[in-house]
Amino acid sequence: MTNYFDISDRLVHSREGLAMQKYTLYLINDEVVEHYYHKSNLLYDFLRKYNSSMNDEVYMKQFDYITKEIPCEKLLDFIKQQVRSHFLIEAYRNELAIASESMSLRFRCDQKECMVISSSLHDVEKLLFEHLRAFHHAFFVVNQSENQFGWLSPLRKRMIL
Repeated sequence: MTNYFDISDRLVHSREGLAMQKYTLYLINDEVVEHYYHKSNLLYDFLRKYNSSMNDEVYMKQFDYITKEIPCEKLLDFIKQQVRSHFLIEAYRNELAIASESMSLRFRCDQKECMVISSSLHDVEKLLFEHLRAFHHAFFVVNQSENQFGWLSPLRKRMIL
Protein backbone atom coordinates (compact mmCIF):
# COMPACT_ATOMS: atom_id res chain seq x y z
CA MET A 1 0.00 0.00 0.00
CA THR A 2 1.25 3.46 -0.82
CA ASN A 3 2.58 5.42 2.16
CA TYR A 4 0.37 8.50 2.51
CA PHE A 5 1.87 9.51 5.85
CA ASP A 6 4.99 11.19 7.14
CA ILE A 7 4.51 9.96 10.70
CA SER A 8 6.57 7.04 12.00
CA ASP A 9 5.38 3.43 11.74
CA ARG A 10 6.51 2.81 15.32
CA LEU A 11 3.00 2.63 16.81
CA VAL A 12 1.06 1.29 13.84
CA HIS A 13 1.15 -2.39 13.06
CA SER A 14 -0.78 -4.76 10.86
CA ARG A 15 -2.42 -7.71 12.52
CA GLU A 16 -1.12 -11.01 11.27
CA GLY A 17 -2.79 -11.94 7.99
CA LEU A 18 -4.83 -8.72 7.72
CA ALA A 19 -4.26 -6.19 4.97
CA MET A 20 -4.23 -2.53 5.91
CA GLN A 21 -7.46 -0.78 4.91
CA LYS A 22 -7.72 2.87 3.85
CA TYR A 23 -10.77 4.90 4.87
CA THR A 24 -11.41 8.40 3.56
CA LEU A 25 -13.66 10.77 5.50
CA TYR A 26 -15.41 13.86 4.20
CA LEU A 27 -17.20 16.53 6.20
CA ILE A 28 -20.41 17.12 4.24
CA ASN A 29 -22.30 20.39 3.87
CA ASP A 30 -25.44 20.38 6.11
CA GLU A 31 -27.79 21.06 3.18
CA VAL A 32 -26.36 18.06 1.30
CA VAL A 33 -26.68 15.90 4.43
CA GLU A 34 -30.35 16.85 4.70
CA HIS A 35 -31.12 16.00 1.06
CA TYR A 36 -28.81 13.01 0.51
CA TYR A 37 -28.67 11.23 3.85
CA HIS A 38 -30.90 8.43 2.59
CA LYS A 39 -29.27 8.53 -0.87
CA SER A 40 -25.74 7.75 0.31
CA ASN A 41 -25.12 5.61 -2.77
CA LEU A 42 -25.42 8.76 -4.93
CA LEU A 43 -22.93 10.59 -2.73
CA TYR A 44 -20.56 7.61 -2.87
CA ASP A 45 -20.85 7.45 -6.68
CA PHE A 46 -20.08 11.16 -6.93
CA LEU A 47 -17.03 10.91 -4.64
CA ARG A 48 -15.73 7.91 -6.59
CA LYS A 49 -16.11 9.79 -9.89
CA TYR A 50 -14.59 12.93 -8.40
CA ASN A 51 -11.52 11.01 -7.25
CA SER A 52 -10.97 9.69 -10.77
CA SER A 53 -11.68 13.09 -12.43
CA MET A 54 -9.96 15.54 -10.07
CA ASN A 55 -8.88 17.82 -12.93
CA ASP A 56 -12.45 18.29 -14.16
CA GLU A 57 -13.57 21.81 -13.18
CA VAL A 58 -17.26 20.84 -12.87
CA TYR A 59 -16.45 18.00 -10.44
CA MET A 60 -14.14 20.30 -8.48
CA LYS A 61 -16.91 22.91 -8.05
CA GLN A 62 -19.42 20.24 -7.03
CA PHE A 63 -16.94 18.74 -4.56
CA ASP A 64 -16.30 22.17 -3.04
CA TYR A 65 -20.04 22.68 -2.59
CA ILE A 66 -20.74 19.20 -1.20
CA THR A 67 -17.87 19.11 1.27
CA LYS A 68 -17.02 21.48 4.08
CA GLU A 69 -13.52 22.54 5.02
CA ILE A 70 -12.30 20.42 7.92
CA PRO A 71 -10.93 22.39 10.89
CA CYS A 72 -7.89 20.12 11.14
CA GLU A 73 -6.10 21.75 14.06
CA LYS A 74 -9.29 21.79 16.13
CA LEU A 75 -10.12 18.18 15.11
CA LEU A 76 -6.65 16.85 15.89
CA ASP A 77 -6.62 18.59 19.27
CA PHE A 78 -10.08 17.15 20.03
CA ILE A 79 -9.00 13.60 19.13
CA LYS A 80 -5.79 13.88 21.16
CA GLN A 81 -7.76 15.12 24.16
CA GLN A 82 -10.26 12.24 23.85
CA VAL A 83 -7.75 9.38 23.48
CA ARG A 84 -4.74 10.66 25.44
CA SER A 85 -5.61 8.90 28.71
CA HIS A 86 -6.53 5.56 27.13
CA PHE A 87 -4.13 5.00 24.22
CA LEU A 88 -0.61 5.75 23.04
CA ILE A 89 -0.59 8.69 20.68
CA GLU A 90 2.04 10.18 18.42
CA ALA A 91 1.44 13.45 16.56
CA TYR A 92 3.30 15.01 13.66
CA ARG A 93 1.97 18.06 11.79
CA ASN A 94 -1.53 17.09 10.56
CA GLU A 95 -1.13 13.37 11.40
CA LEU A 96 -1.73 11.08 14.35
CA ALA A 97 -0.80 7.51 15.15
CA ILE A 98 -2.99 5.99 17.85
CA ALA A 99 -2.38 2.58 19.39
CA SER A 100 -2.95 0.20 22.25
CA GLU A 101 -1.44 -3.25 22.75
CA SER A 102 -3.86 -4.82 20.27
CA MET A 103 -5.14 -1.93 18.10
CA SER A 104 -3.61 0.80 15.98
CA LEU A 105 -4.31 3.30 13.22
CA ARG A 106 -2.87 6.22 11.34
CA PHE A 107 -4.91 9.37 10.76
CA ARG A 108 -4.20 12.34 8.50
CA CYS A 109 -6.34 15.46 8.24
CA ASP A 110 -6.30 17.64 5.13
CA GLN A 111 -8.41 20.63 4.15
CA LYS A 112 -11.25 18.65 2.49
CA GLU A 113 -10.69 15.04 3.57
CA CYS A 114 -9.22 12.86 6.28
CA MET A 115 -7.54 9.54 5.73
CA VAL A 116 -7.34 6.61 8.12
CA ILE A 117 -5.25 3.47 7.66
CA SER A 118 -5.71 0.45 9.91
CA SER A 119 -5.90 -3.30 9.64
CA SER A 120 -9.34 -3.46 11.24
CA LEU A 121 -12.59 -1.54 11.07
CA HIS A 122 -13.02 -2.48 14.73
CA ASP A 123 -9.79 -0.62 15.56
CA VAL A 124 -10.94 2.45 13.63
CA GLU A 125 -14.31 2.39 15.39
CA LYS A 126 -12.82 2.12 18.89
CA LEU A 127 -9.87 4.46 18.39
CA LEU A 128 -11.40 7.14 16.18
CA PHE A 129 -14.96 6.96 14.82
CA GLU A 130 -16.67 7.16 18.20
CA HIS A 131 -14.78 10.42 18.85
CA LEU A 132 -15.51 11.84 15.40
CA ARG A 133 -19.24 11.39 16.05
CA ALA A 134 -18.88 13.61 19.10
CA PHE A 135 -16.97 16.22 17.07
CA HIS A 136 -19.42 16.61 14.16
CA HIS A 137 -22.52 14.84 12.84
CA ALA A 138 -21.82 15.09 9.09
CA PHE A 139 -18.85 12.80 8.41
CA PHE A 140 -19.19 10.46 5.44
CA VAL A 141 -16.71 7.58 5.28
CA VAL A 142 -15.56 5.60 2.22
CA ASN A 143 -13.47 2.46 1.93
CA GLN A 144 -12.86 2.42 -1.84
CA SER A 145 -11.10 -0.96 -1.97
CA GLU A 146 -14.09 -2.70 -0.38
CA ASN A 147 -16.81 -0.50 -1.94
CA GLN A 148 -18.03 0.33 1.57
CA PHE A 149 -19.44 3.73 2.49
CA GLY A 150 -21.82 5.42 4.89
CA TRP A 151 -22.48 8.08 7.49
CA LEU A 152 -20.72 7.96 10.85
CA SER A 153 -23.75 9.39 12.67
CA PRO A 154 -27.48 8.94 12.31
CA LEU A 155 -29.50 11.82 10.87
CA ARG A 156 -30.77 14.12 13.60
CA LYS A 157 -34.50 14.55 13.56
CA ARG A 158 -35.83 18.07 13.65
CA MET A 159 -38.34 18.94 16.30
CA ILE A 160 -41.58 20.19 14.81
CA LEU A 161 -43.48 22.65 16.97
